[in-house]
Amino acid sequence: LAALLIPAVAIGADQPRSSATAASAQGLPAGMPKEWDPRLPLPPGAAVSKIYPPAGVIHSVEFTVPGTFDELVKFYQDQIPEHGFHIGSKIKNEARKVYNVNFTSKGALDSVSIYPTKDPGKFTVKISYEVK
Repeated sequence: LAALLIPAVAIGADQPRSSATAASAQGLPAGMPKEWDPRLPLPPGAAVSKIYPPAGVIHSVEFTVPGTFDELVKFYQDQIPEHGFHIGSKIKNEARKVYNVNFTSKGALDSVSIYPTKDPGKFTVKISYEVK
């Protein structure tokens, strides 16, 4: 699964930073916010479903993602440390197919929440991250 990820490419300061330009340049889904932290891992097939208004320095984006609960939990357990973050507290409820993990890097606290959608083959992944 990790081999399917497309590596992020840095965008120079002199290039336009519209969300569409940034997303296509980094191999990210369409509709990504321009303040997205490109170090945050996204599973293959993730599609932006909602962007929340910022709450101070905290930004949140919801994605609809294909796959199973166990695949998505394993993806984040593997990818968070591989992207330079330190895993913090976790909550996992198998029966309800709900998972949340907090992680940190350079003093920023971020989180990923996974929960079911109405479509049994997809999940919602909500990522909240601190913009510095």
